[in-house]
Amino acid sequence: MQQKDFYPYTLISETPETLALALPKGRKAGTFVTFRVMPLVLLAFSVSIPENFRRDLGDWMYWGLILCLYAVIFGLLFHRYTSSLAFSQGSMILRFNLCYFDYNETERLGPGDEILVAKERAGQGAYWMFYLVRQGQKKKRLFSIPAILAQNRASRDNFIAIFEQKYQLKTTVQE
Repeated sequence: MQQKDFYPYTLISETPETLALALPKGRKAGTFVTFRVMPLVLLAFSVSIPENFRRDLGDWMYWGLILCLYAVIFGLLFHRYTSSLAFSQGSMILRFNLCYFDYNETERLGPGDEILVAKERAGQGAYWMFYLVRQGQKKKRLFSIPAILAQNRASRDNFIAIFEQKYQLKTTVQE
């Protein structure tokens, strides 16, 4: 592994058996504001649209705007993001935030499992998506890291090294 670079996550603790990573406080706060506070602001905006603006838009345009706003609000509220990762003997714990609540998912990693690292585009950015591939099952999204910065290749390589060295899993990279 290279010099403990796991961007966007920071190293919380490391022992011979475990490795714990979490989003830094600033990134956690920014993510919380974007995905949990912004929907409330948009909802307040949709409720307080002035009457003359409603009349000027016309019925169809107004209801189209409201439906689009509600779609964005629900999309932001129900966006699930990985807030921390913990690697231990034979398993990995993913801590997710979904709709104001945190919950943990434990993935047991065994000899038949594979990790697929795929570069995917989302909007104007690109991400390295880490998937767990099991024989006879659909691939499962574990977490993602941004792929647009130069340092993220080192970060991606460090995550791959964890899966290959700690769990002896086959890793495939799709650019």
